[in-house]
Amino acid sequence: MMDTAVLDRQKTHTLVDVLLLHAEQRPDHPAIIFERDGSEPERLSYGALTEAALRVAGSLRARGTCGKPVGLLFPTGLEFTIALLGCFFSGSIAVPLAPTGRRRNRADNIQRSLRACGADLTLCSASELTNGGVAADLLQMQESVVALGELRAFPPMEIAGKALPLPDTVAVLQYTSGSTGQPAGVMVTHGNIYSNQMMTRECFGHDEHSDFVGWAPHYHDQGVFGNIIHPLFLGATCVLLSPDSFLRRPLFWLEVIDKYRAHTSGGPNFAYDLCVDALEKAQVFEGDLSCWQNAFNGAEPIRASTLRRFSKSFAAYGFGQDVELPCYGLAECMLLTSAIRGREATALSIHVDRGALDRGDVLLLPADDPNAVEIVSCGRPVPGSTVLVVDAEDHQIELDEGHVGEVLIAGAHVSPGYWQDTAKTGRTFGYILQGREEVFLRSGDLGFLHHGELFVISRIKDLIILRGRNIYPADVEGLCRDISPDLSSNAIAAFSLFDGREETLALAIEVSRSARNRINKSALEKTIRAAVVQKLGIAPKSIFFARPGAVPLTTSGKIMRGKTKLLVEQGTLALA
Repeated sequence: MMDTAVLDRQKTHTLVDVLLLHAEQRPDHPAIIFERDGSEPERLSYGALTEAALRVAGSLRARGTCGKPVGLLFPTGLEFTIALLGCFFSGSIAVPLAPTGRRRNRADNIQRSLRACGADLTLCSASELTNGGVAADLLQMQESVVALGELRAFPPMEIAGKALPLPDTVAVLQYTSGSTGQPAGVMVTHGNIYSNQMMTRECFGHDEHSDFVGWAPHYHDQGVFGNIIHPLFLGATCVLLSPDSFLRRPLFWLEVIDKYRAHTSGGPNFAYDLCVDALEKAQVFEGDLSCWQNAFNGAEPIRASTLRRFSKSFAAYGFGQDVELPCYGLAECMLLTSAIRGREATALSIHVDRGALDRGDVLLLPADDPNAVEIVSCGRPVPGSTVLVVDAEDHQIELDEGHVGEVLIAGAHVSPGYWQDTAKTGRTFGYILQGREEVFLRSGDLGFLHHGELFVISRIKDLIILRGRNIYPADVEGLCRDISPDLSSNAIAAFSLFDGREETLALAIEVSRSARNRINKSALEKTIRAAVVQKLGIAPKSIFFARPGAVPLTTSGKIMRGKTKLLVEQGTLALA
């Protein structure tokens, strides 16, 4: 029987402590299941998962990785979770790696993250090495890459007498893709993880029977901390399917929810629209969704029309009218900061005056008012989290409800900062507000409070969110600067546009004066799309060629992306 005396040490609590307890008390209970469309699922019990993770931990300890970053490069499946927990048990720092962009660029992107964090070792699946995957490319680039199977052959790490990680030690580095520029790694401590799991459990009303189904990529914070770690923290069952399986057949997600009678599942807003689209295209669905009690919606702007559309379309299949769960969070505060359960809300959205909102004020309007815009609530702060709104220019002025400003967050789930980047950490973390005892995180988001609930309306830094993925405008704009001498190298604006269903990537680029009457727009569009796809793995849906001087600038020469987007939406951008 496993020695769990370590659980009592200094009354410390981490996910490692909790997993040891689950393995001791319910070793045969299913911990994680990987579902393939049309194939038999793979599964591990809590006892088997813990033993596999301890074998990896023993090998990592022998390699001297305690306190050091270790890259994790895996497809969706059980191996990523084994490697992640192996890092936790050994005291290593897990670095989930995102293979984004086109194949020939993925290794370069990953190598940037590895070099940024100083990882000397990357773990991967054997197939990534033997089948010529990205891991094989990294090996050719002189990176140290090892298949997880080699580590799993090592004897399990002995728990008794071993120093397990303490709450203030770093457990995970959440990195940006690094496709252009220097990637930034958010430090997530074991204490951050434990605190946010406790917050989520209380907010969502979860227990050991709250089984999950999830398909979000495991290198995304929603995928790793929400879909994998949270059910393991609860002692529930985590059922995974790959993002590719979901995108190929969205209703497979719902079929898996029905198959396992899952309590909780969710994803970005676009996922719900894809399911309705599939149903409308006569894809067959015969499942029963009455088991689904928490349908969370986060990671990108939440649209009330999507909530209504999905609820209406799947009501006949048992989907409840009150199980929607809009939520808000960011990697810098672990995952979850606020949420609202449909069954506990008087209303999931409000209608406000668009013009007043642009001025920073919230004026409620009837839903049928032509000037009304509908905004979905992100709910009340989760227990243990403090959320304030301050003036976006003078951050010492705390705003009353009904006024738009920057969202500040405090709590034990807030990260200590960015890995080896004191300058960026200082700009974002550790903010002191006069009259407040808490230390705050500056979220970079604009929002307001109404009846104690948070409403988020935009990113201060114009972050573009497409299908749950963050796209930085400067990255896109930088790729377009040297496309052609017929285009401006400075007057380029990247932003998102809503096409009636989802957010899409758009570009506005000024044409040089000498080329106004001779440019080949069709050829330029193809060249631009190819350049952005090659580096970022996503194509702009709309490209607007503007007249010289049409793209608005600040007095200091900075691109006004919000103003450019508004001109496009109003149809008033002067086109070439």
